[in-house]
Amino acid sequence: MENSKQWGMTPEWIGEKSNSRLIGIRISDACNFDCRYCNEHNTIRKKYMTFEEYVLIIEKLKLLYSIENKKQKLLLWGGEPLLNRDLKRIMEYTSVQPFIQGFRIHSNFSIRNDEVLDFLLENNIECYSSIHLDYFLNPKIKENFVSNLDKISNKGNLTEINLMFQDLKEFEKCKEIKNEFKNYPINIAPVTQLLNSHNKQAKFLLSTTGE
Repeated sequence: MENSKQWGMTPEWIGEKSNSRLIGIRISDACNFDCRYCNEHNTIRKKYMTFEEYVLIIEKLKLLYSIENKKQKLLLWGGEPLLNRDLKRIMEYTSVQPFIQGFRIHSNFSIRNDEVLDFLLENNIECYSSIHLDYFLNPKIKENFVSNLDKISNKGNLTEINLMFQDLKEFEKCKEIKNEFKNYPINIAPVTQLLNSHNKQAKFLLSTTGE
């Protein structure tokens, strides 16, 4: 468990209601993307949370529930969670915990993994996705992404897609893509650096997303 703490994969409080809370668990430091805006692209030690480490975290959350009687809702994220070799075992274990109200997964969904995808669909797990325009425009990545998201969307599991842009040209292209894929819940989103920027172009982009 000490390694998990070092990798930054300890539970993170995200939100809370009167009888439940949303907890994020980062199950992977590794990612198959190298996005300009993301901290993970410079991660030196690419590590995964093991199933055994995950169970220890769930046991601690179970103890917390026994004290507070407040159910947990989990968000599994990374890095890229689909790269975690124990992901299916993690999801299976999570799905049978009575004190867990449900869980969702945040992925770029560019990886073909039919076993994991089938589990997501069969168990009605909420799916969130973020992908930078650079990668969406890559033909092979786009093919995998659209194939995965079509299946998820058809089952009604797809909650949101954040299509990330960096400048005005990318923003215009994102609007074209959103118009092309009207069946997807696409949110056009500026990258983190723009959110923190004070330059005029960033302010203009933020004011015109309309999201």
